[in-house]
Amino acid sequence: MKRFLQNLRGLFYPNGLLLTLLMLVSAAGLAAVFLLDASDTAFAYAVFPVSAYTLSAAVLRIPPLARGAKARLHRNAFLRRYAEELPFRAEVSLCFSFAVNLLYALLKAAAALRFRSGWFGALAFYYASLGTMRFLLLRRVRNGAPDPLRSFQAYRAVGFLLLTLTAAVGAMAFTMLRYRAAPAYPGHLIFAVAAYTFFSLGSAITSIVRYRKLGDPIHSAGKAIALASALVSLFSLQAALLAAFGHGDDAAWQRSMHLATGLSVFLLISGIASYMIATGSRAISECRAAPSAAKKRLTA
Repeated sequence: MKRFLQNLRGLFYPNGLLLTLLMLVSAAGLAAVFLLDASDTAFAYAVFPVSAYTLSAAVLRIPPLARGAKARLHRNAFLRRYAEELPFRAEVSLCFSFAVNLLYALLKAAAALRFRSGWFGALAFYYASLGTMRFLLLRRVRNGAPDPLRSFQAYRAVGFLLLTLTAAVGAMAFTMLRYRAAPAYPGHLIFAVAAYTFFSLGSAITSIVRYRKLGDPIHSAGKAIALASALVSLFSLQAALLAAFGHGDDAAWQRSMHLATGLSVFLLISGIASYMIATGSRAISECRAAPSAAKKRLTA
């Protein structure tokens, strides 16, 4: 029985050279079948089982390859720290996001001046706002040991700055409604943008739940920024999809969709900002009250 299981394992785990050869043969065979429209021939009936076997063997190879890649990556100190330490991962994410926001703000501002576009101007203000918020948090992280009072002050400041983001949302909505402006993506790139937008939204929501366990206001503020950014991206994606697949006779419906989604994003970001301001203010009051209470106990 043991020998049988070993032979069965060897059948589904061929050596790398044989598997590569089978993948090339299967790819060529399937291409020939579909290009020549020969799906109902003896050649196709021979190719399909070989392709199914090759696909199964390739899928079974993925877990050990992933484990090997993970082990090799963990040999690098930076990557190991990034994978294992949530605070460090959040710091790296802040650095990368700040650099991207700064670059986008400069590009959109240049485009706004070049084309005299209100749409690009709103986007430049939007990315500049995101960059300012992330720079504020990055300075707080880089200042060394966290001070709860200063951390909550930065958290509340991000809440106030998030309110400025609603101005960018309003400008974008006004531009869409007044001038019917919308982002345009060539070819099928819009589907990639849609996939990335929904991934960003899901990732932002998941990260808020995950980093909330740390109890660190700096990292929580960073994830709130990511969520607000994903919501604005969702609004922009809707405009792009309606511009790409909408029709001229449904202009009124498109305006209603822009108005409804823009208002929803506006209210959600305003709610996030208001929550951060209220929570931060309450935490700041508690931090300031704690030393006073300690002094009273010492003098009593």
